Amino acid sequence: MTMLRHALIGLVIAAAGCKSASETPVVVRTSFVARDLGPGTCFAVAENGSVAGYLAAAQDGLPVGPFLLVQDAGGSYTRHNVAKRAADDQLSILNLARFGRWVGFSNGPDHTEATTYDPAHEQWTTVAALGPGDRTNVIGLNADGWMVGVDRTFPDDGVPYGRPVLWTPAGAIRDLGPKLMPALGGTGVANAINGDRQIVGGVDMPDGQFHAYRYDDASGKVSDLGSLGGSYAEALDINDKGIIVGKSETAAQLFHGFVFDGTLQDLGTLGGDSSLALRVTNDGTVLGMSQTAEGALHPFVANQVSGHWQLTDIAPAQIDGRAVSTIQVSGISQRGQIAATAVYQDGPEDRCVLLSPN
Repeated sequence: MTMLRHALIGLVIAAAGCKSASETPVVVRTSFVARDLGPGTCFAVAENGSVAGYLAAAQDGLPVGPFLLVQDAGGSYTRHNVAKRAADDQLSILNLARFGRWVGFSNGPDHTEATTYDPAHEQWTTVAALGPGDRTNVIGLNADGWMVGVDRTFPDDGVPYGRPVLWTPAGAIRDLGPKLMPALGGTGVANAINGDRQIVGGVDMPDGQFHAYRYDDASGKVSDLGSLGGSYAEALDINDKGIIVGKSETAAQLFHGFVFDGTLQDLGTLGGDSSLALRVTNDGTVLGMSQTAEGALHPFVANQVSGHWQLTDIAPAQIDGRAVSTIQVSGISQRGQIAATAVYQDGPEDRCVLLSPN
């Protein structure tokens, strides 16, 4: 499970833009405080500083499986190993933490089911699916308990397809595919939802393209967000102010991270060919990954300064005196703390790392 994060798989991306003021970002480098929290892949950080992750191979006396790292008032962390949801599950993962809630999924011999997790009672709860045998995954949630994600159906012809779905706070599931048609396609994914129930993601189009969209659940309005010149664009997050981030193919058939705040804006890179915008906080801080001029993959945060997007390379050269080989980010809290996974030059195992603003 080395460095896994669905949005980073196959990251091969390059430059183009829709707004000239943002095509050449200002790149700076500042330090974040990096803290090694122990073995494992780090997926999410909550607003109270608690961190969720997964350990793929037993080490240092710790068992395989999901874990929570809970921070006390003094800043110390206690590791809690989380039991699998069910005995026949091959894999249970907590991959999302927002607004005091933990969300994950469980894999079994013939199922993948989205779940919520209650740390206080150590209880997993399976969320509803559109049909029996469907495979579900919650990808986004808001402060009011609404959740979005994907429901994958496996028909008799053996060709699976995914439908963007919405879960109500009461647990009922709704298929968003019909809501997105005929303006857009009906298959795809819902990645994020904000406090106004604006939902973003990506859908398959009849012409074979994949488009980023915004759907307003209150009004029913659907918006095609466009692209940076290519045939693929996907929105990955939206904040409570309606700012959207994601990734788009360019005219050069590579990819770039984007911000949409009424206009699609190219974020640029840290000097290399590729970038990807993963998350955006309510204050407008964007979290992403980018290739550098040397070809390395580094995490960044981006903020708009005087009309330009300023990218800050936050890859630490060392953590606790150990040289870092690679580091990838997966989540950011409203406080600006970042969940990351690092591999050191002197060891191949994943390490769960928390990056905090200096």
